[in-house]
Amino acid sequence: MMIENERQYRITKTQAEKFEEALVHMERGGEPEDLHLLLHKAQVDAMRSQRDSLRQELSEYEALRDGVHVGEPGVDTGRHPYAKRHR
Repeated sequence: MMIENERQYRITKTQAEKFEEALVHMERGGEPEDLHLLLHKAQVDAMRSQRDSLRQELSEYEALRDGVHVGEPGVDTGRHPYAKRHR
């Protein structure tokens, strides 16, 4: 999914922050007694992956919004409708 407006951006940013908080809690708390080590590691890895995906989406939207070209060199990808126009 691509962030297309400021509302989606704010929601995604909030979700990324929640994932970060949950990760810190899981990492500081160690492995729960009733959860196998490999399952705990898989949960932490999945949360990291989701957090990283959200961060990537945020970075891409910020670049588009701010008018920074993020495509391949020499390829015109068009302008995002919310990108600021540079003069």
